[in-house]
Amino acid sequence: MDDMQACVESEASVDTNLDNNDAVYAIERSLCDVIPPSEKPNSLGNGHGNSLLKNCLTYTDHQPSTSNYKDISMDCPVLFREETVINVFLKTFMSENFEYKSSFYIEKRMRNISISCVRSHHKYGYVIMGELSRQRLVIYYKTGQKIDEIRLGYRPQSLCLVDDETVAVATPQVVLIINLVSKRKTHFSLNDSCHGIACTDTMRLVVNCLNRGLVITNLNGQILENIPNVRGKLVLCNFILETVVYARKCSDNKVHFLDLTSKRTTTITCLGLCDAGGLTCDDGYNVLISCARNNRLFTINRKRKTSAESHSFTQIPKVNLISSLDYHTDTNELCLITNSGRSLCVLAEK
Repeated sequence: MDDMQACVESEASVDTNLDNNDAVYAIERSLCDVIPPSEKPNSLGNGHGNSLLKNCLTYTDHQPSTSNYKDISMDCPVLFREETVINVFLKTFMSENFEYKSSFYIEKRMRNISISCVRSHHKYGYVIMGELSRQRLVIYYKTGQKIDEIRLGYRPQSLCLVDDETVAVATPQVVLIINLVSKRKTHFSLNDSCHGIACTDTMRLVVNCLNRGLVITNLNGQILENIPNVRGKLVLCNFILETVVYARKCSDNKVHFLDLTSKRTTTITCLGLCDAGGLTCDDGYNVLISCARNNRLFTINRKRKTSAESHSFTQIPKVNLISSLDYHTDTNELCLITNSGRSLCVLAEK
């Protein structure tokens, strides 16, 4: 990272020439620095189930489709209100940020298994994954031991943590709110096909609807706001405060930061990205995005306003065909769904 240049803010566009040793960045507007809140998340889950997961709530992991909807993701429309564009020219280099730690097949004997999404429980360390073929959530320790599963009745497209005991899951038909301990489920419909979902620090859900755009709801399904111009199939994650990051699942190389309060959008053109597989943030306010098509990972640092390609995962034999990913801030580990949705790989940050 020593040879990466800091980005320079400018009101006008900047013409730059790339050489073999430097990555030059042209930035028209940057995100303002925001100090994240220090308060802990609320706890809404009050279930008293007898599942193994309940017994694990004191454990920290340090040990051993529907055709009725038109897919308009290729349209990539102009964003709501103001769009700020950042052109980022990336230098490809071998990053030493991550090293291989472990990997395992998820239910190896089940040949048609397909994991669509993953989230690390940032407090307890296990991973929660959405599985398409049997329409369920599966919960594992990062060592490969299965903890539990929760049948959904819908195909999970994306999931996010709401609090220590609750997750929200987007499916083509409904949005599910699930207590991980009691397995109690509630759901609501947005009358659209839902694909991406994120939960803000103020406990609002941001749901990616295929035709209606981004729909912001409370946990009961009440629609609070609608941003209709951000449509298509997206990958989403919460950034800080009331900002979400999203990218399109299409032949697109842009990553968008949307401030839900001001409705201002900052767009980063990420050369080398062509098909977003997953988005996550680490504890240093880096946004990590995987490219499902060419097995690459890109890191964007908001504070330093720099961007780079991280480790070329083709160098690691057990890391291939990356889709979803999530970063566990307590252990500085990156969880990747690999092998076409059949395996989980854990990388440790050096």
